[in-house]
Amino acid sequence: LPTGLHALDVAIWGLWRGELCTIAARAGEGKTTAALQMAHHLASLGKRVLYISLEMPSEQLTERILVQTCGLNAWDLRRGQGAAALDAALAIHRPALAALDLRMVDSAGYDVAEIEHMLHALSNGRGPAAVPDVLFLDHVQLIRSQPDLQRFDLIAEFVRDLKALAVKHRMAVVITSQISRQAMQRKDAQPTL
Repeated sequence: LPTGLHALDVAIWGLWRGELCTIAARAGEGKTTAALQMAHHLASLGKRVLYISLEMPSEQLTERILVQTCGLNAWDLRRGQGAAALDAALAIHRPALAALDLRMVDSAGYDVAEIEHMLHALSNGRGPAAVPDVLFLDHVQLIRSQPDLQRFDLIAEFVRDLKALAVKHRMAVVITSQISRQAMQRKDAQPTL
């Protein structure tokens, strides 16, 4: 499944069904933008894409896709300007956007059981052919916490369960993750795993 980011596709040979891929960076470095660009590209290739955001409402995600697709100025749109440019761009891009099988879900938190339930609801009796080809989860640190687990253990278990979900449903799973700011305190400021 090609991401549409050529250098990344060369490095990792695209996304693969049954695998989990992580986009990790510090806050504000474009994780959501990269994930949305990949999601839009895959949907434009006819792939079924489910994008779950634990961080921002689906309206903001849609706005970002419109900006990327239509080449609009996001700042103008945010300020309520550029309506004429938006109308003109939508007149051109509306058919292609309407044809995308790109579903966006926003929530304050999910666990794997709820994601599994959502996948079942999306298939709606149509079987495995209706399960998404790619599931994006933005971002993993915002999962609903359980009081009996340490945060690190909770995230590790969640990622393990997402990998199992990828294998079970033969879909690629892409998660975004924020890298700890503690790396900035080191001499070389390089993040570590």
